[in-house]
Amino acid sequence: GHYAVHAIRAHALGRFDALLLASARHPAMLAYLDQAQSVAEGTLQGERRRGLNENYARELMELHTLGVGGGYTQTDVRELARVLTGWTVGREQADGFRFAPRLHDSGMKTVLGQRFGGDARAGRSEGESEGVAAIRMLSQQPATARRVALRLAQWFVADEPPPALIEQLARQFQSSGGDTRAVLRTLVQSDAFWDPANTLFKTPVDFACSALAAAGGPQNERELRQTLASLQTAGQGVLRWPTPDGYKTSRATWLAPEALTRRADYALLLARRAPEVGYLARFAQPATRARIEAHPVALRAGLLLASPDFMAK
Repeated sequence: GHYAVHAIRAHALGRFDALLLASARHPAMLAYLDQAQSVAEGTLQGERRRGLNENYARELMELHTLGVGGGYTQTDVRELARVLTGWTVGREQADGFRFAPRLHDSGMKTVLGQRFGGDARAGRSEGESEGVAAIRMLSQQPATARRVALRLAQWFVADEPPPALIEQLARQFQSSGGDTRAVLRTLVQSDAFWDPANTLFKTPVDFACSALAAAGGPQNERELRQTLASLQTAGQGVLRWPTPDGYKTSRATWLAPEALTRRADYALLLARRAPEVGYLARFAQPATRARIEAHPVALRAGLLLASPDFMAK
């Protein structure tokens, strides 16, 4: 989901198929995963014959819907890529999307056993509707429901969320037709969401953003540059992840002695301007507060931001 930020903001709290369609049509997605370059095999563009690019079709199945092990094959990926030919960037369109009928593969395609296209009597607009139908079909698969449920539970509850919670969320996803509001409502009302035993460890970006927010926000450009440099050193440089799956969010990925030392250095750097973060003390465990209070006053703000309690979310 970080490819089409504006589309996601507009549709995040609605139907999942609407979110998928918004991101699929967003020029950032079309360009990043080369969908704008994918055309029917043998299409003549200038003096060159072009063909399929499967990148977006593959990530649509692997990352956005079914997930690895979701029951699709390489043939399904290729067939989905054929379905989506003609979806490209519209430089003159307000939303940045254009369907180009002459670039579309109008032959019969089969994705997950469902047929698309192949009707010689169909109008030119039918090519785009094939893609819409295929994306909606993917959004309704049980594997998609389970994957969305797992990702939400991992993001809001724990790296290894209770299986019963995942099943509950997946059932709500399917019964509501992919209504993310209903799924999130079920998540927030679950016992697992409120169980203090379920904690998450902040990624470097989470930590830097929360530390800056706690300290009253960045004070100048120099502090922003220091933060960006710190994130790069921590292995989570902003917009630096090279593949479409995004940075991992698990505790096992980011919890290491050297990484904790770097976080402490960053926290102490922020504390040099003596931010008022004492209000955070009430969220810390008594043992944490006692250890911090044993140090000089000048160090307490930095130690509070570097404490294990502040690392959790």
